[in-house]
Amino acid sequence: MLVAKILSFLGYKTNAIMQLEKIIQEWPEDYNLLLFALHLHRNEENWEEYLKLYAQFEKFHAGDLFYNRHFGSILLEFGHYEEAAVRLKYCVENWDIYTRNDFERNVTLARLAVCYINLGMLNAASNAIEKVSEKKPWNADVIYARLLFKIAASQSETIPGFLDEQITKYPWLPCLYYWKGQYVRDYLHNSQEAYQLFEAALERTNYLKIRSETIGNGFGGEFYANSYSMLQSAVAAYMQSNKNNIYKILWLVYLTKLKTLNSFIDTRAMRIYILIEENLFAKAEEECKKALNKLEGGKASDYWTLLALAQNKMGKLDEGFASAKQAITLNQYNDEALNVLGDIQLLQHDWTSAIQTYKEIIKSNPYDFEAWKRLGVCYINIKDFKSAQSSFEKTIQINPSEADAWVDLGDIYMKSGNNDLALSAYQNGLKYSWLDKAKKQTALLKIKN
Repeated sequence: MLVAKILSFLGYKTNAIMQLEKIIQEWPEDYNLLLFALHLHRNEENWEEYLKLYAQFEKFHAGDLFYNRHFGSILLEFGHYEEAAVRLKYCVENWDIYTRNDFERNVTLARLAVCYINLGMLNAASNAIEKVSEKKPWNADVIYARLLFKIAASQSETIPGFLDEQITKYPWLPCLYYWKGQYVRDYLHNSQEAYQLFEAALERTNYLKIRSETIGNGFGGEFYANSYSMLQSAVAAYMQSNKNNIYKILWLVYLTKLKTLNSFIDTRAMRIYILIEENLFAKAEEECKKALNKLEGGKASDYWTLLALAQNKMGKLDEGFASAKQAITLNQYNDEALNVLGDIQLLQHDWTSAIQTYKEIIKSNPYDFEAWKRLGVCYINIKDFKSAQSSFEKTIQINPSEADAWVDLGDIYMKSGNNDLALSAYQNGLKYSWLDKAKKQTALLKIKN
């Protein structure tokens, strides 16, 4: 292991990992060896290997509530909801044996509820949320579980009021502004207001606060609203609403990196994304290729994703497809790469492959209404209208303000002879100013006829 540590210290991460893999095969029960390998894979963002090793590492702590809770949380983070629920439920059921304060009990119950929600077990989720103590209602995990439950239970109209109430009570919590920003951006299509909320979230985030919440309490708002995700959302929202002055967003990128000391914030990758949003696709492609000459493993996955996005925008669909596939090969949990891949498959009219891609996205995020909508488009093109109807109905169940999906659903109802439902769907779509112009004309014409 000493050789692997030296190689890692000198920056030869791939060589260090290769050395470790050989040693682990000879000594699979070496605790310290597995622990070192875990840290190395995490730092290099080799998530698939990280999870495999953690499952092996977990055997040393069978029955230990702390490790069950910790590994359950990791599995939840990567979308393995069934496996996560088993471990978190075990902790909840055996909590009296292992004395912990109410705060950590609340967190475990809330995360168990999130697992249940993503598995579609809403009754179990509701029961778990009801058991949460009200002693510390400001806990981010508890608020997130309640927020996700509203989406799952088709109560999205109550989300703005719920978040405004939480912000009034706990104005210091960054995650509240982040979640409201996501709602404003995705449901109300207001990038400018969303950016202001993301900026407000980042203003309330700093290194000392993150350490206090994460280390002092064992859990914190970083789990569902980390500074990297906030910054990524802020950059996207800003560039969508204001492409004339990039210096403000560049300053926010560097300032956030400085304030949070977050090693996962890659300022170079952020700059490339800004180039793409400026429509400087060739420059972005060039910068991605330069970066990839010096990167390997999981850390390269984000750059392959950016390269695929730039190539897609340039119309280089075959090259973009290959880049997206490479990103997913390096990190199967890269949802952004899956989305780019799905978009390219749609443009290539490879409907069957696109269906599999969007199903993979939905598997890890069952409430991604954009993925459900695109899945519906794929089903229309292979003339599976029953599945298309289910997909569009799921889209508007999650997000009733998704105007385009209402019109698509109206078309499906028309094909099946449900004219009353079609009329209602078209009228619902026309309520929203962000309805696509072509779909607006379609809806108006069909209502007239």
